[in-house]
Amino acid sequence: MSSNFTTESKQQLKKQILEYIKTSSRTGHYPTFMEIEEKFRTNIRTHFSGILDACEQAGTAYKRDPNPFLKYEKEQKLPEISVKILSRMGYFIEKISIGPRGSGPDIIVKNSNQKLIPVEIKAYHRFGKIKNEPDKFSKYLGNEVAQLLEYQKRMENPYGYLITSTDRKSFHQTDNRVKVLFFSGS
Repeated sequence: MSSNFTTESKQQLKKQILEYIKTSSRTGHYPTFMEIEEKFRTNIRTHFSGILDACEQAGTAYKRDPNPFLKYEKEQKLPEISVKILSRMGYFIEKISIGPRGSGPDIIVKNSNQKLIPVEIKAYHRFGKIKNEPDKFSKYLGNEVAQLLEYQKRMENPYGYLITSTDRKSFHQTDNRVKVLFFSGS
C-alpha cells in the first residue's frame, strides 16, 4: 500500500510541475530545470528526461532567457567589481588569471602580513547555487569550496575568498578558512 501511495505522490508532483510550467509560460516566464528542482524540492530527472521533455509534456515550448549574454556579462563584471572591493579592503592585487586558460585561483591578493590569498570568482545565473558537496566526476566540479581550500592549502595561507554572484548555497556552514562574499543581482 505504501508503494502505491508513493506512486500517487510522484504522479501528483509531476502534475504540479506540468501545471507550473504551463502557468509560467503563459506569462512569458520559462522555468529552468534548476528553478523547478528548487521550487518542488525534487530531481526533475525523476519525472522527465530533462527540461525539454517537461515543457513538451506541458504543451509549451522551452525558451531560454531573452538575454543569453547575461551570464557572460556577469563573468566580465564580477572580476572588475571584486578587484575594486578587494583593493578597498586593503589587499594588493598580485595576479589576475580569469578565463579558460587560467590555472590556479582567479585572483591572488596579498594581505597586510604579505601572505598571498587565493580568490575564486563564480558568476551564476539567477537560480545558480554555490556547492560544497562531492561530485562523482571530479573533486572540484560543482564544489567551489573544495577548490578554494585546495588553493589555500597549496599556497600555505590562512584563508581564501569565494566571491559569487549569488547568495544561494547548498550548505549551511563552511570551513572557517573560506570567506564568502555574495553579490546577488539579476
